[in-house]
Amino acid sequence: KRQALMRQLEYRASHDVLTALPNRREAERVLQQWLDEAQAGGAPLALALADIDHFKRINDAHGHEVGDAVLRAVGEVLADQEHAHCFAARHGGEEFLLAVTGLEAAHARALFEQQRQRLGTIAIAADEATVQCTASMGMAMSNEAHSRRELLALADRRLYHAKRQGRDRLIDQ
Repeated sequence: KRQALMRQLEYRASHDVLTALPNRREAERVLQQWLDEAQAGGAPLALALADIDHFKRINDAHGHEVGDAVLRAVGEVLADQEHAHCFAARHGGEEFLLAVTGLEAAHARALFEQQRQRLGTIAIAADEATVQCTASMGMAMSNEAHSRRELLALADRRLYHAKRQGRDRLIDQ
């Protein structure tokens, strides 16, 4: 019983309750490990930060219950990864982190773009309407930064560039 309780507590400490994805703390741990491996000559690391476009509008127009349903659906889409070395986590609020090792930039971009397009297929019933969402993404590669903080900052700048360009897109440069 004690071991089961410890496993449950470890899971709760490392995962987001709403989406069941790893949380920010766990994401940063995994990201640091993968970045260390990439910098030691291992497989390249690609990172993307994704933000659900106009999420506040969804909450304001349809309520937090619908907003939570959108976040759960995003979690399901991002958890359904085909690539063995892909990781997704809830980074905070309506922002998600995706990371993949072993792919060069063009292939990582294609994988993240596929995920972004899949997010656009989410449809949540809300009262008499259907709520659909899109996502903006910013992508960075491990060879573009010296630290986890720099890598995250670069992906974040590109995410905001995607938003300034009209949202619903992936920016990788």
